[in-house]
Amino acid sequence: MNAYSCHDVNYGRTGTYFTASGLGTDGTAEYGVGTRGTYTISCQANNTSNAPGSVVTAADTLRAATAQTAGLISNRIAFVRNQASIRVPYSVALDESGNAHLGFAAGDMEKGIGVWVQGSFSHMENDSVATQYSGNVYTGLFGIDKTIGKKGLVGLSLGYEKTKLETQFNNGNFETKNYIIAPYASLTLKHGFSVDASVGYTDGEFDQDRLETQTSEQFTANNTDLNRVFGSLNLNANKKVKMVNFGGTLGVLYSREHRDSFVETGATTAATVAVASQNTTVGQARFGVNGGFQLGKYINPYGKVSGVYDFTKTKLTVGANQAAPATDDLAIEYTVGINLAAKGVMGTFEAYTVENRKDWEEYGATARLRINF
Repeated sequence: MNAYSCHDVNYGRTGTYFTASGLGTDGTAEYGVGTRGTYTISCQANNTSNAPGSVVTAADTLRAATAQTAGLISNRIAFVRNQASIRVPYSVALDESGNAHLGFAAGDMEKGIGVWVQGSFSHMENDSVATQYSGNVYTGLFGIDKTIGKKGLVGLSLGYEKTKLETQFNNGNFETKNYIIAPYASLTLKHGFSVDASVGYTDGEFDQDRLETQTSEQFTANNTDLNRVFGSLNLNANKKVKMVNFGGTLGVLYSREHRDSFVETGATTAATVAVASQNTTVGQARFGVNGGFQLGKYINPYGKVSGVYDFTKTKLTVGANQAAPATDDLAIEYTVGINLAAKGVMGTFEAYTVENRKDWEEYGATARLRINF
């Protein structure tokens, strides 16, 4: 009777069972006379070792994926705003009154239309015992935007996102595939200030599997629907002093994701486990400083340091005998990058790392190409 399943209707998640056989009067092993013990801890409610990957990883993956998408869009807007020292079609300059103006570099077409493509990946590792997993988030975005007058920019981005995790806490795997649509806009204000905003919607599905702790039976659930809405709003300040650009950003990012209910199915016994739908929210305040300088005419290295504070997020409940995972609300992001420009074309590469979250490691890179008309 030792090898029971946590989902077996005859044994369930509570009660007791015979842990081993005992010796009968004739000295042979007999069931029913051995010691009794409580059910294995891993079968208790909310224990992550028998929980679906989608339930345990929801908040972390939502935070990383949304920040990646919103960050790609914000970076696109920042290039329009900050590259006065590089020969690209867009630049921001201060007049004698301190007012910022959005303009075009000489020799480029003045239609004010930009087409861009970006690719980004983030690697993340959760080292908490109850929620240990690792994997990557991949995002690709394509966008087109147009300047409105001298101070406005409006655009639309479309993209694809994939998350792929190895979930050690339940000996399984978790994978999502999403399509993204996100309009965005920016407005240049006086004295080097500007505001930008983006909203977005993703639609997709997820697949997952895990091994039942008692029997090692594989449970799977595939093609479950999910959707997400998100929005960001940022206030920016920028200044150019000779060959150096520097500035700061204060913003907020909010996202909400819904994952449909699903049924896990055992590979050998065809046992089923019903799992309810799930809503997850993450809200962040973001603040940081950035700086860059011009090397020659077409090279612009830069760096950013940002604080990220989670002012709201859905908390995970683990089993009664499991240590709750760390929930640090404040993180620091460090980013370095370089812009390489030619007439009408600009390429960028940047890398980042996230620090100050206990039992959490995250780093990634982004590459982008922009063509202006």
